[in-house]
Amino acid sequence: MRARTLAAALLLIAGCTGGEDFDLAQQAYEKALQRWSQNGPASYSFVFTQSCVCAGPKTGVRIVVRNRVVESRTVVDTGLPLEPQFASRFPAVPGVFAIVGDALSANIFMIQADYDADYGYPFQIVIDEDGVNVSDNQVYSITGFAPIE
Repeated sequence: MRARTLAAALLLIAGCTGGEDFDLAQQAYEKALQRWSQNGPASYSFVFTQSCVCAGPKTGVRIVVRNRVVESRTVVDTGLPLEPQFASRFPAVPGVFAIVGDALSANIFMIQADYDADYGYPFQIVIDEDGVNVSDNQVYSITGFAPIE
């Protein structure tokens, strides 16, 4: 828990892109991605939630991955399968890493990402594209992550 808190505090300070802060955020991303590559299970489940001005459910979606392939996406509030047209907005962990990587590669105002100390997956991502419009802010979170035997 201490390592998770330390990583979160570091990234809250280093969240803004640009200069030294960007370098720290990039390094944290690369270390977390390496930790996921080394420790991430092939089968797992989690709830992915996004808060943004975007299409798709505004509630959590339970994602089940077996042998690195998404087996199901279920809307938590309804228990119904996620409509297929929204599947790309609710990725497995490598796709969540891609959200962070794309934001780091773009010319955006700020990104904050917190990573799990054991597996490395990003469990909280905050993106502010321009620092002006609140409507462009995006928040993503992973909760209830659990390996599947």
